[in-house]
Amino acid sequence: TLGVDINGARVAGLKNNGFVAIDLVPGSHDVKLGWDLWIGDGAIDKPIRGRISVKAGTKTYLRFATSSTSAPGSKIGTVTYTMRWALQPVPADVALSEISQTKRVELERSPPVAPAAVSAPPAADTAEKPPSK
Repeated sequence: TLGVDINGARVAGLKNNGFVAIDLVPGSHDVKLGWDLWIGDGAIDKPIRGRISVKAGTKTYLRFATSSTSAPGSKIGTVTYTMRWALQPVPADVALSEISQTKRVELERSPPVAPAAVSAPPAADTAEKPPSK
């Protein structure tokens, strides 16, 4: 399972062939993707971290992409595999086509609002005031 964290809190766990839809307030958000369990050498199990900017009234599609390469190992008869993963922006038409072939994963919790997105100007004083004398 691939854990999905937004602004420091886990919001979902993706499985193979799955997707998650997350509503975020406009602003900047920290994203972290990391394996719940990884059995390996530790070099490739580090989480992917990034920052995304969300604009009001828009949708952003991201793909968790993997790739691997192999090469002859340092010892005769062995092979060395290199795995890479990345969070890639995807155009809407491509994303929607891919999503139609996958299964939606429900959110475990709502994402917290990023501190940068929380700050707002002070509200105007709208209380009625008594007439001046």
